[in-house]
Amino acid sequence: MSEKPRLVIVETGVANLASVRALAERLGMEPVVSADPEEVIRARTVILPGVGAFGPAMQKL
Repeated sequence: MSEKPRLVIVETGVANLASVRALAERLGMEPVVSADPEEVIRARTVILPGVGAFGPAMQKL
């Protein structure tokens, strides 16, 4: 059995992460929500969610 690809979803406090997590699962990925900079840097695949909230998200980062 092959391992699922890991997807880090950046927790910025300004997005609905449940829908992003559900999408990743439907795509056969292992979603991991994290605000840890080291985990984000190490990740091969990252999503920075937040439609229309880029400014506030960048301030949180």
